[in-house]
This record gives sequence, structure tokens and C-alpha cells, in this order.
Amino acid sequence: MATEADVLRSISTIMEGGLRREEAKVQTALSMMQFAQQKRMQEIALTQSNLELVSKSVQQQKPQVASEFLSSSGLAGIYQQGEEGEPAMDAIEDMAKTLRSKQYFGRKFDTNQAQSMAAAVWNYYSAEDPNAVLKLAGDLHDASLMANDPNQASLMSGQQKKLYEAFAKLHKSSDLTSLTESAKKARQAEAQISKEIFDFTKGDYDISDLSGIYEGIPEALQEIDIQQEIDSQPESAQQIELEDTREALRMAESKFSGLQKKMDTGMASDEEKEMYLKIPDLIEEYRSLVGDASDSLLEQSSSELDDLDNKLSELRSGGYAKTREYREIKRKRYEKRNEVLGLKRKQISEDERQSHFNEVEDVANLAEVTESEAERMIKHRQYQQLRSLGGRGL
Repeated sequence: MATEADVLRSISTIMEGGLRREEAKVQTALSMMQFAQQKRMQEIALTQSNLELVSKSVQQQKPQVASEFLSSSGLAGIYQQGEEGEPAMDAIEDMAKTLRSKQYFGRKFDTNQAQSMAAAVWNYYSAEDPNAVLKLAGDLHDASLMANDPNQASLMSGQQKKLYEAFAKLHKSSDLTSLTESAKKARQAEAQISKEIFDFTKGDYDISDLSGIYEGIPEALQEIDIQQEIDSQPESAQQIELEDTREALRMAESKFSGLQKKMDTGMASDEEKEMYLKIPDLIEEYRSLVGDASDSLLEQSSSELDDLDNKLSELRSGGYAKTREYREIKRKRYEKRNEVLGLKRKQISEDERQSHFNEVEDVANLAEVTESEAERMIKHRQYQQLRSLGGRGL
């Protein structure tokens, strides 16, 4: 007969078996959760990469579309840079007068609309800001669609009618439809991407199909395909991160330059003034990141180049200079050498850019002038130095 001890042992064995089964289930569940989490992180990284890619493409297309519209519409011809120290509004008012001349829209064209269009042209050429031009082209696109639709024509506002009639008169034999559509698409694309980025920061990592936003934007899809092909090259994560940071630095510097011109001429909005004060800290942070990453990557690549040189030396010493292995290492050494030289050139270029930025800031502070004026002073001094050197050569 089974003793009490036997019964207790049987119960214990059963309980241990149950515990092991439960542990196995828990372990399996944890493993599946970990796998799902890793997959989710990969999806989030891909979403972020896609957003950055399409955003970069649209930002590159905006100036191109604006430039083509200005050129094809004839508005590029009204631009006046203005005299040194002249308020921006003086140049804008002169440009608005040109718009209301017989050469363009005539005296009947609305004065406020003319000034708004002149300001858009000034923003594009003087502040390197294409947004106002794109809005103008987009408004013209909407007005044209309504004017050519019998069901919509009666719903046009007075401003839409004036805008459509002015450009229709100016361009009797040419069609701006494709360009205005491109401008409209570019603005819609930017708005959609901004929404997706906002949702992303709030934890919504599922983005909609963005391919449709490129319809009508010249060469955008082709540029994205090229960029994706470049991105598919086997670059190290460190190289990719460095180039992304360098690109972010360029965009920040460009934005700061445009805002500087608006600040100097009193054309900056309150939002732009706030951004102008914040951007220098962002630029400084990007420069620090670029410098650290560049130093690290250069040190690593130089070390790899030394290793390849040592391997080649060993093979030559052993009489293997004509082998396939030697040729392959020599090829890798050539590629690595070009990589090191490229890193050094970029590092020198970054140092020169930062030195120039600091010099402009110092001159502006010492001379108590705007940074745009300090930039002109530095260029004038450099020009005088070149002339002096040229005179000595003669």
C-alpha cells in the first residue's frame, strides 16, 4: 500500500510538473512579447526614416517650384534688391508699382494684392523663403479652377477674380496650370507631412501612404528613388548619423540666414523672432555633434587604413605582392584612403564655416551692426585684401 510519504511525493511531483509547464508558458509569452517589441521598434525607426525622407524631398522641391513659377509668370522681373540700408518696404512698394504698370497688371489691379505679391517675391529672393510664392501660385490655381468651372465661377471672391483676370491677361498664350498645380501639391504635401510628424511625436507611428503627395511636383519621385538607392549602400550607422546631423545643421544655418535678413529689415513675424533667438543654440548643438562624430569616424577610418597598410607590408615581405589577396587589400586600401581624405576635407570645411560664423558674430558685436551688415563688411575686407595681393603681383 502507498504510504503517506509516497502520496506526498506524488503530489509534490505533480505540482512541480505543473509549475514547470507554467514557467514554460510564461517564458514563451515573454519571448513573444520581446520579439513583438523589437519588431515594433524596427517599424517605428522605419516610419521615422520615411518621414525624414519625404520631408527632405519636399523642402528641396519648394524653392524649385517657386523659382519656376516666378520665371514663367514673369514676376521674377519685378524684383529689386534695394539700396544698402534701404528699408525692405521701400523696395516692396517699388515692386508693387511695377506690378500695377502697363507692363504687368495695370492700374486697375488692387494695390494691396500688388504689395502682397511684391512681398512674396522679396521673401523668395532676399530672405530665401519660397512659402509666400507657393501660396500665391496655389491661390492662382484655385482661382483658375473655379473660373473655368461653370458651377463654381459665380462663387469666386472679388480677390480671386482679380487674381485670375490679371494673370489671364498677362499670359494669353502661355499656361501656368502645371506650375500652379505643383505649388498647390507642394503646400499640401508639407501640411500632410507636418501632421504626420505631429502624430508621430504623440505616439501614432502609423503613417498614411505619402506617395500621392508627389503628383505634380517635378522630379520628386525620381529624386526619392535616387536617394533610396544611395541610402541602400552599405554605409556604417555612424556615417549615416553624421550625414543626417550635417544636413540638419545646413538646414538650421540656412533658416537662420533667412530669418536674419527678415530681422534686419523688420519683416519678421513674432513667431519668426522667437525662432531666430532659439536657432543659434540648435546650430551650436548640431556643430558639437558633427565635430564629435567626425573626429570619432576619422580616428576609426585612419586606424583601419593603418591596418590595411600593415597587411600589405606583410604580404610584400612574404613575397605575396602578386596574389589576388594582395590586390583585393590594395583595392580596399584605396577606397579607405579616399574615405579618410573625404572626412578630412569635410572636417576642414566645417571648421571654416564655424570660423566664419564666429567672425560675423564678433564683427557685429564690436561694430554694433546687424549680422547681415557684418557679413558685407567682411566680404568687402576680403575683396580689398585680394586687390592688394593682386597689386603686389603686378
